[in-house]
Amino acid sequence: MQDLKAANKRAAEIVLAAALPLTPVDSTDGGQLKNTGRASGTPREAIIRFGYKAVPYAGVTHYGTPSGYQDSIGRPHVQDEQPWLSQAAKDTEPEWVELYWAALMKTVDSVAHIY
Repeated sequence: MQDLKAANKRAAEIVLAAALPLTPVDSTDGGQLKNTGRASGTPREAIIRFGYKAVPYAGVTHYGTPSGYQDSIGRPHVQDEQPWLSQAAKDTEPEWVELYWAALMKTVDSVAHIY
C-alpha cells in the first residue's frame, strides 16, 4: 500500500503543477489563492487542496454559486465557475494514469512473487 501512497502523492503533484498557472488571480488579493495550493497522497487517494481559513473561497471560485444565491445579508451574489483544478486534472490525465498503471503493476508483481 505504501507504493500506492507514493503514486497518489506524485499524481497530486502532477495535477497541482498544471493547476497553478491556471489558478484565478484576483487583482485585489494579490494571488493569495494561487499561493495556497498543496498536494498530498494517502494509500487510497491523491489530494490537491487550495485555500486556508484566511483564504476560504477556493470552492466558490472553482464551482461558482448556484443561481439565486444570496450572501449573508441577502444581497444577490453570482459567481461563475472557474474550474481550473478540474481542467488541470483532465489535461494531465495521460501522465497520472500511466503513473498509476506502473504502480499497480509493481504492486501486482510483488504480490505474485509471494504466491
